[in-house]
Amino acid sequence: MDLIPPRTEDPDEAWGRGPRRGLAILLLVLGLIWAAAAILLAHGRAAALDQSFAWAEAQSSTAAQTLLNSFEAVRSLHDLVRVRQALLQLGDVPGAPAVEALLTATAREGRFGVVQVAVIGPDGIQRWGSAPGAAGTDLADRDHFRIHAVGGERGLAVSRPLIGRTTGRWSVQVTRRLEATDGSFQGVAVVSLDPIALSRELQSQLAGPGRMVVVRRLQDGSLIARGHDPEGTLGRDPSPDHAILPAARASPAGRLTYSSTRDGRHLLAGYQVPRDLPLVVGVVFEEARELQAWRQQRNVVLAGAVALSLAVGTLFAMWLGRRRIRRAQQRLARERIEAAEALARQRAEILAVMAHEIRTPLTGVLGFGELLAAAPLPAEQHRHAEVVVETGRVLLSVVNDILDLAKIEAGRVSLEMQPFEVSEVLRQSLALSQTLAGEKGLRITLQADPSLPAWVSGDATRLRQVLGNLLSNAVKFTERGSVTLRARALGPASAGVVRLRVETEDTGIGIPAEAQSRLFEMFEQTETGRRFGGTGLGLAICRRLIEAMGGSIGVASEPGRGSVFWFELPMRLAAAPGRAESPVVQGGPPLDVLVADDVATNRILIRAYLVAAGHHVTLVEDGIEAVAAAQARRFDAILMDVNMPGMDGTEATQRVRMGKGPNARTPIIALTASASREERERVQAAGMTLHLAKPVSRVTLLQALRQVAAPTA
Repeated sequence: MDLIPPRTEDPDEAWGRGPRRGLAILLLVLGLIWAAAAILLAHGRAAALDQSFAWAEAQSSTAAQTLLNSFEAVRSLHDLVRVRQALLQLGDVPGAPAVEALLTATAREGRFGVVQVAVIGPDGIQRWGSAPGAAGTDLADRDHFRIHAVGGERGLAVSRPLIGRTTGRWSVQVTRRLEATDGSFQGVAVVSLDPIALSRELQSQLAGPGRMVVVRRLQDGSLIARGHDPEGTLGRDPSPDHAILPAARASPAGRLTYSSTRDGRHLLAGYQVPRDLPLVVGVVFEEARELQAWRQQRNVVLAGAVALSLAVGTLFAMWLGRRRIRRAQQRLARERIEAAEALARQRAEILAVMAHEIRTPLTGVLGFGELLAAAPLPAEQHRHAEVVVETGRVLLSVVNDILDLAKIEAGRVSLEMQPFEVSEVLRQSLALSQTLAGEKGLRITLQADPSLPAWVSGDATRLRQVLGNLLSNAVKFTERGSVTLRARALGPASAGVVRLRVETEDTGIGIPAEAQSRLFEMFEQTETGRRFGGTGLGLAICRRLIEAMGGSIGVASEPGRGSVFWFELPMRLAAAPGRAESPVVQGGPPLDVLVADDVATNRILIRAYLVAAGHHVTLVEDGIEAVAAAQARRFDAILMDVNMPGMDGTEATQRVRMGKGPNARTPIIALTASASREERERVQAAGMTLHLAKPVSRVTLLQALRQVAAPTA
């Protein structure tokens, strides 16, 4: 369990996918917007044109009916002409003039656009006409005569517009064949219509500007009537290929679109073929004019689509901008984290150097101090040696506090979760303070509540460190009275987890209330506490460790009445592990030991420890010499310094372990200034058996040797 949780990876690799996905969504939304606009406009255009077509079809039907009414009058006039002809054939000469007078009166009234009524003889000479001076005109060359005389047309015929030879006006000749009783050709009955008057009458029935009525002959497309500028358009050449003709021949009514042959405008038309007439009536309108309202709607829709697209684009740009800002912030945060990690690595390297450079000379100071204190010296010199040892231990404690706090700040201290016996850890921690408490005449006791679980899972080493610090402070700041260590469980376990409360109570000097809130900060001490020495880091380290284990820590104190320091920790219940056979060799038979260390002081000190215990020692100064010595003969144990120039201890160990050399299976104890878990794991991976952190006391070193080594037979 790491003290500082590992940094989760920033999902920056998804950056490229995010904008691409956002761009795809943007394009999809824009596509939907413009597709909806296109559908709306297309529907509106189709609806507008359909409405115009429907109107044109209705108006063409009305115009066709008007034209039919006119031609019904023409047929009536034809019938009167035939009556006149029959009277003349019967010899009823007095009756014929009466009919002629009626015909003349009708023509003069101009009703239904009638200009003239005439009769052409079988020889093409006009026999009679309602217009003065019409008789005797030769019309044998006219198409409206020849269609009956030569072509044999027996039905109603409509000529192209022409200027009459007797009237001098534009007219359209509506003719019928005249026959004798035996069916022989007797001439042509002619009713001349004014195409201009007819055009105006038909056009007047239309509603709205921009629409025009057109009447054409089905035979050749000749223009019979035109609502706009009939004078300027009559008499033009026929238009047999006009678009309306094939449509009218295919269906008597309908709609069509075509381009004007005059100016290329796009025109729309509704048409109808009047019953029994060789004509087609069309109501024509210009598409551009009919779509004016739709174009206004189109402009509104396009403006809305543009505005909506801009809004969506702006939102996308804002999203993209925010994403870029967030990405920049993430990059900056990552760079800061990387910088912090680099700084932490640098700090760790500095810590490693500090640990080595400080602990190594301390090894000599403490070691030789212990040797002097154990030697038969005069009382005063013996006391001097004890002062050296005590001072060295204080210095080591300060160094350890600084290094521990630096490791915690760098996130390099980790928690090792292993089963341990709660009461045993409490007893061991109390035992470490009993000597100093006894020297001061203090009672130190343990009160373990029966509610305490037997075994829990946690970091027993860090728990001992906290307990040792609290107990050490309690003893240090108490001149008389007692120090009590209490522990109990706060209620039953829940989901396999129990919460423990541990207290250290003393009868010492106490702590003012205003100073209690600062006790657990770095380098904080009360004014009274400074008299007792220390770095002011112990409680800060305790707080960091307790919080890392998920607990809390605090103090309750009154000046002159002592203090109670407490902490609460959640602990997972654990089963007691099986007890393995102890590997310690009973007794202390002499061992043949190889010692590799580049520092002469350390070599001399370790040699003194081992020789005094009856062991044989071989000293070498670096890893290369250690490998050579290990390959030369068998040793009972090897003490290997980890940090040596040239070849370090880990590489030397790996070479010793290679193959089947004499020391391939010999216990190798690592001596290093680093006490971190990473260092222990590294040396164990290299093949070392045990790890001892400098400075190593004589007792610790000899116990380690007895634990791992046995003399060769």
